[in-house]
Amino acid sequence: MVPTNTQQHSKIHFRHFVEVPSAECIIGTALDESKKLKLFLIVRGDGPIYRRNGINDTWDELGSERSAIRRLVRDAMADNKIPRYSTDTLSVLN
Repeated sequence: MVPTNTQQHSKIHFRHFVEVPSAECIIGTALDESKKLKLFLIVRGDGPIYRRNGINDTWDELGSERSAIRRLVRDAMADNKIPRYSTDTLSVLN
């Protein structure tokens, strides 16, 4: 697990990644410090990042937190300790 401090001062730990090559995005699941599940939709490159808001049933685009989350995702994926899956072949990538 790779923790990060976001602008909201909550630490999150990514637990899984699902790569969706046909949409050029990654879905990431994370737990915050209170063990609440967080879902992120990360568009590859410099694209937007969205966090799932279950209360409002929406995907909210991140603002100032985006660079911290993108850095965390990059570091976590390089670490190879977090399970990664792909919808391309429905295979396990690590």
